[in-house]
Amino acid sequence: MAYKIIFCDLDGTALDEHAELSRENAEAIHALAARGILFVPTTGRALGEIPASVREHPDIRYFITSNGTAIWDQQEGRFIEKSCISGERLDVIRGMIPDYIILRNMHRNGVSCFDGPAFANYPYYSMTDYYHDCLVDFSEQLDDFSDELKKTTEVEMFALFFKYKEELQAFAERLTTAGGFHITSSTELALEITIAGAGKGAAIQKFAARMGVSLEETIGIGDSKNDITMLEAVGLGLAVENACDALKEHADRQICRNDEHPIRYVWEHIV
Repeated sequence: MAYKIIFCDLDGTALDEHAELSRENAEAIHALAARGILFVPTTGRALGEIPASVREHPDIRYFITSNGTAIWDQQEGRFIEKSCISGERLDVIRGMIPDYIILRNMHRNGVSCFDGPAFANYPYYSMTDYYHDCLVDFSEQLDDFSDELKKTTEVEMFALFFKYKEELQAFAERLTTAGGFHITSSTELALEITIAGAGKGAAIQKFAARMGVSLEETIGIGDSKNDITMLEAVGLGLAVENACDALKEHADRQICRNDEHPIRYVWEHIV
């Protein structure tokens, strides 16, 4: 199969333990581009959270962000697709959040915005040091998250970090009952919430159609539950060795670990 697009998650997949793109992966992306193969980061991060080693790579033009709700064209400097939570759906989440112990985050206009005062107590919400450090570098800390949420009309994604698993489960059940949302996660005590019909898989289908590429000519690489729809959508779904078991069940093949340069692996062994 002559593949034309590679969709790749960032954290735990394309990025190393320092949340950076390795030299080996960067060189592989250049080699892919020389063969006419697009490399498209496909991440739960907001656009503004993508590290410079990825955002400034000269051979990366398109970015699928916030779990597929926004597609950015670096050359044109604009979002070419957006699917946001708004109106009544946004009101549902506004009304539910005060009932739970949550560290709140929302992606709006490509920016990750956190509840600043709660963020200072991040270990309370079982947030890893890796994730915390990424957010310190790339997110905006809001002094009054509730007030900002009231004024916000569109949200690409909510990432909500819970103290208690029971509250996470109750919140997810209420959202499911309300309807109109896509719910996934990349860590055990967090929910990533987008509008129904969104997700990495849906974005991949839209993007491939825009590029005139069949899904059979695409590859997806990931490590977490929020990558499941990606692997279901592409022609060849790959899970890195460090991926969660839930994702591996949806993969066609398992490849090397994220710290063993998986993009280079795909270039050398698959493409």
